[in-house]
Amino acid sequence: MLAPGLFVWNDFVNVPEDAQEVEAIGQQWHWTYRFPGEDGEFGTVDARLLSDDNPFGMDPDDPRGRDDVLVDSNIVRLPVDKPVKLLLRSKDVLHNFTVAQFRVKMDLVPGLVSYLWFTPTRTGEFEVLCEELCGIGHHTMRGKVEVTEVDEFDSWLAEQATYEELVNTPDGDPEAGQQLYAVCSSCHGAQGQGNKNMNAPKLAGQEAWYMRRQLEYYRDGIRGAHEDDTYGQQMAAMVSTLQSDKAMRDVIAYIETFPDEPVASTISGNEQRGRQIYQVCGACHGWDGQGIQAVKAPRQAGMQDWYLVRQLENFKQGIRGSHPDDMYGHQMMQMASILSDEQAVKDVVAYINTLPQNGNSQLAMKRSEEQ
Repeated sequence: MLAPGLFVWNDFVNVPEDAQEVEAIGQQWHWTYRFPGEDGEFGTVDARLLSDDNPFGMDPDDPRGRDDVLVDSNIVRLPVDKPVKLLLRSKDVLHNFTVAQFRVKMDLVPGLVSYLWFTPTRTGEFEVLCEELCGIGHHTMRGKVEVTEVDEFDSWLAEQATYEELVNTPDGDPEAGQQLYAVCSSCHGAQGQGNKNMNAPKLAGQEAWYMRRQLEYYRDGIRGAHEDDTYGQQMAAMVSTLQSDKAMRDVIAYIETFPDEPVASTISGNEQRGRQIYQVCGACHGWDGQGIQAVKAPRQAGMQDWYLVRQLENFKQGIRGSHPDDMYGHQMMQMASILSDEQAVKDVVAYINTLPQNGNSQLAMKRSEEQ
């Protein structure tokens, strides 16, 4: 068994010279990807440079990285019949990159760059799994590889942003956003305070990155496509008024100028039971419900409880999160399944209502230590 195994291992570790290099980055609990730019070389990365503004850890002083293509998504495309060398890097703990149909897998070890190679032989969509126990969200750490014809892959890659383009993207203009927000204010309120009668949640105080993702989901038909998501369908129609990326940046910049006023509680439940349930939620959304951008989990504390209840019910029923490209929605669908009944939903939301609405970091640390 050892002798033939060594021949197979030799093929596994010796990469064809014409293989295209792609970097896959794993972290709790999602995947991102990086392609070399026109120079064919990757820029330097450093774990010490990782931040919300630099999630790939790019070295801004390395000119080789300026044209690197950064795919901040769980979904990546690869060309068919072309060998690929996948460089594997972890930002936190042990992970394992696995696509069952590729018949190869490899661990991602913090501090090292491992690799594997394969040649996709047919087009299609294939699920990426993490097969190394990496934390409470391990089972939801899913991604997707779309294998396409070469021309289609080249077109897709050309549409992706480079590091230089992302760094030079201008900030949103609040003044321009004020005019665009006139349409939004009829439901969400002049100061983004939300309006239950219009089924419009509070926007003030929510993170810009999360609002951007939701607007893009509505624009691309990822959210609001389910036949039972009546309010999502309304939002999808309204988002069509934002006809460019700049328009989205501008309207979000204007929303960020709104005061983050406290909201009243309208949901009652067993807060102690809700606290026990929230131990699962806190791993992503923060022990203080403040949201953690690194794990793509939005703020919960200070948001309107009636809206949280509705979204949890939507996730449980598959009304939200069931679109094949909504990878984070799939995560929430699986996590929401721990809420066994309507009372459990109310209990956890009642506990969220007790969290400080201004994101008290000291209290969050204390809660973390208690957990």
